[in-house]
Amino acid sequence: MKAVVVHGAGDLRVDTLPDPTPAAGEVLIAMEWGGICGSDLAYVRHGSSGTAQLKQPLVLGHEFAGRIAELGPGVTGLQIGQRVTAHPATLVGDGQLPTRLAGRTNLYPEIRYCGSAAFDPHTDGGFSELKVVRAEQIRVLPEGVSTTAVRTQATAKGLNLADGLAFFPEGGGERFIRLPFCALSPKEIDDGVKRLAEAVKESQAAPAAR
Repeated sequence: MKAVVVHGAGDLRVDTLPDPTPAAGEVLIAMEWGGICGSDLAYVRHGSSGTAQLKQPLVLGHEFAGRIAELGPGVTGLQIGQRVTAHPATLVGDGQLPTRLAGRTNLYPEIRYCGSAAFDPHTDGGFSELKVVRAEQIRVLPEGVSTTAVRTQATAKGLNLADGLAFFPEGGGERFIRLPFCALSPKEIDDGVKRLAEAVKESQAAPAAR
């Protein structure tokens, strides 16, 4: 597969890498769209993003969308061909939080993110033809929201969406809903997807003026 890989400051390449295969509990996504975040630009310009320093080549991208291409053994509730995005975070360690923080996994002290050099070895991102993620990272896009409608900070609308994704109704329109994945718990993200579905229905019923 082809992938966008940063090798160091000012050294960005399109490399050929082995096609990944989903293991038990994993899902293979055929990528269609990716959003460029400020951290992606920082790795390319400086070889670092904040305190994260490149130590080896890194596939960029933590904001992406595509279609399910293959399901690993034991994965249920998902179908090949579904339009999806993915939560980019993986907790490091046992994942246990104090009772007062139950469910707020965004406050967990050590988290790996797709397309991040914060840990060694680094965690490759989704700027590639194919990407494997855990099934629980998958977020199915509501009906009426296509992968081509997933846009981020790089939109001509000038929206500041560096910390999440913006979904636009299929066929265009000015209404959108922002899902800041890195700042929300899984329940809040699921609630956001429900609000997104409602926004899509509203947009289809009364398209916004252009």
